[in-house]
Amino acid sequence: MLVCALITVPVAGLLQASTAHAQQTVRSYTIAPAPLGTALSNFAAVADITLSFDAEQTRGKQSAGLNGSYSVEAGLRALLAGSGLQAVHLKDGNYVLRAEAAGSGATDDAVLPAVHVAGTTNRDLPPAYAGGQVARGGSLGLLGNTDVVDSPFSQSSFTAEFIRNTQSQTLGEALESSPSVRRNSSRFSQNDTYSIRGFGVAVGNDIAYDGMYGMTNTRRNAVEGIERVEVFRGPSALLNGVPAGGSIGGSVNLVPKRPTADPLTELTLSYIGESQGAAHLDVSRRFGPDQRMGIRTNLAHREGDTTYDFNHEKATHASVVLDYLGDRFRLFAHLNQEDQRLDGSPLTAMTLSPGVPVPKAPEAGRNFLPPFNYTDTSRLVSLVRAEYDFNENWTGSVALGAQDIDETQLTSLGMRLLNAQGDYSRPTANRLVIYEREGRAADAKLRGKFETGSIKHNLVIGYSGFRFDQALRTYSAAATGSGTNIYNPDPNAEPVPVFNAPPSLANQRLEFNGVAIADTLEFIDGRVLLTLGVRRQQIKETNLGIVAYDRSATSPSVALVVKPWDGWSLYGNYIEGLSRGPTPPASAQNADDIFPPFVSKQHEVGVKHDSGKILTTLALFEITRPSGITDPVTNVFGVDGEQRNRGLELESFGEVARGVRVIGGFTLLDAKLTRTQNGVNEGNFAVEVPKFSANLSMEWDTPFATGLTLTARAIHTGSQFIDAANTLEIPSWTRYDLGARYLLKAGNTPVTLRASLVNLFDSNYFESTRLLTGAPRTLALSATFSF
Repeated sequence: MLVCALITVPVAGLLQASTAHAQQTVRSYTIAPAPLGTALSNFAAVADITLSFDAEQTRGKQSAGLNGSYSVEAGLRALLAGSGLQAVHLKDGNYVLRAEAAGSGATDDAVLPAVHVAGTTNRDLPPAYAGGQVARGGSLGLLGNTDVVDSPFSQSSFTAEFIRNTQSQTLGEALESSPSVRRNSSRFSQNDTYSIRGFGVAVGNDIAYDGMYGMTNTRRNAVEGIERVEVFRGPSALLNGVPAGGSIGGSVNLVPKRPTADPLTELTLSYIGESQGAAHLDVSRRFGPDQRMGIRTNLAHREGDTTYDFNHEKATHASVVLDYLGDRFRLFAHLNQEDQRLDGSPLTAMTLSPGVPVPKAPEAGRNFLPPFNYTDTSRLVSLVRAEYDFNENWTGSVALGAQDIDETQLTSLGMRLLNAQGDYSRPTANRLVIYEREGRAADAKLRGKFETGSIKHNLVIGYSGFRFDQALRTYSAAATGSGTNIYNPDPNAEPVPVFNAPPSLANQRLEFNGVAIADTLEFIDGRVLLTLGVRRQQIKETNLGIVAYDRSATSPSVALVVKPWDGWSLYGNYIEGLSRGPTPPASAQNADDIFPPFVSKQHEVGVKHDSGKILTTLALFEITRPSGITDPVTNVFGVDGEQRNRGLELESFGEVARGVRVIGGFTLLDAKLTRTQNGVNEGNFAVEVPKFSANLSMEWDTPFATGLTLTARAIHTGSQFIDAANTLEIPSWTRYDLGARYLLKAGNTPVTLRASLVNLFDSNYFESTRLLTGAPRTLALSATFSF
């Protein structure tokens, strides 16, 4: 609340002026000639306005488009020239179309026929919500794209515009504004790791690409080719199947960019950190009869030093997406190539020696690993998706995906803090790992709509599965250095290792196959939505050709949405999460037992409100996750342990006033160890879970400087316990970021200049219980040219 007040109060006095002048704010627009309805939709999306009109009003009318600098109202007048229509600005800030003679000068709300709401050119995605930063819906996996108010779950979907404006280079940076997601790794670590609702999300294994697991980077996921970042909160076995990492707190889906309805050419040049430069080209075209075929290409490269000690990054991304949009048949083909090299990777974890307290956080950006550490990853992803409408009520889809990863990694392990003065030991070992992974995925669905009496049904039957084969060659070398200090680390304390011993070999295949059926029943004209579903899931693991695990589980789910008033929905759900069952220790009496998949359970209730400008979700949830423990009396291993996370979660986004956009919220968590081995630590707070976390991001289109937008963000993470005994914890921390962007024209080319400053006050803090330092003050600059 204090953070919100500190940022909001200075702005509040200017809101009235902002609202009065916003419709006169001049921006650069490039709207191609098109049917009038399409041109208006494209303009509304760029101008961040809600424009309502009856499709019959624009049918058969053309627009000459727009190319130049206009205010919102001037732009609308130019687009509507000669159409016999005018845009009327209503009291609520929205616009409607009316005939010139009848609607001249009207300012009152009108009763209109069924209307089309403009604001998006995406053909298969929910439109962006007011402000353009977050979509008003997203994918629920098996259930497909769903409006937030109609969804019986808690979700959010960040747009490509938001990703661009925050200058996010990776998925981890794009997720920093989500109040329900906490980062468990450093900003420039070799891989991004997160937690949602207090449970970890495994990078790569728990992140989906176009709804399919096994297709994302196991290290850091680039976002240049991403249209939406969808965050689902809670277990999702029914909706998405079982992720390889077994995440139950939530999941992330990356929606790829696809060819746009209108031509697009954008070039972005960036400068980040100490000396890192980047370039990104985004090009989209449609061609062929009726513009049915499209192609979109994203090319990006960044290289240079980051703001962490002796940390250098080199990354290249290339993606090509083709589509064919027929009357009943649609085809999408994706090809992605990524290469990443990170030298001097920041620390992944440091532990405390017994009896050593948590030290004061060192200077932000300190790197404790020797500079010879590196990670070099190359990956190729291909995906094909086909959809066919059998009739107006039934649609089938099939998708196939493949991913191949080659990686070499040299890393130092086992560093331990020795005392409160910050001395730490040399690594226990240096390891060189050569890793190969081949992933294959498939997805098939049949969706249908029908009615039984007054009840409408939305039925879906689906299969989803993926497997990956991975081979590792691991070379080990003893560490011979002397150790150093976190406040003054010596990068040369550990000599470059020499690997003479033969490697250890590991070959593994993991397979996940599941079938599911779900039906969403609509009652009382859609004001009551009841979803019933069940999934049958198989998990199989093979090591060196020997089957080590092969079990199945059935996971039911039920969810309810009640919409008592327009813009309001009350919801509740029971849904389960599945993850691979535990393996008993060799010392247990039942060491050879194979346990079925863990079944984690969530109960959630909540309320959502859509005012048309602000959309808010308030959720109350409980998630229980079992764990394996060995009975000290019988020496029998069983699934008898449990962690229970209860929480209250608030998220809100939208446009609080014309030109003022927000994303904010908080999470309160009570995470307890409810059953432990021999009762030790039972009732204690779970490790690596903050009791309270909050985010607030704001944007303000200034009335005093046309085209200038100021941004601010505050991220707060509460203290977290390091040990299950609750004797050690890292302190809470708050980070402030500032930024600005400016729209101008260079000749006939619209240009957007952006600047952001992460960690404004250069605060020092531990970002997670692994004693990882937070990002130091980091400046990012970019310029986007729209040709």
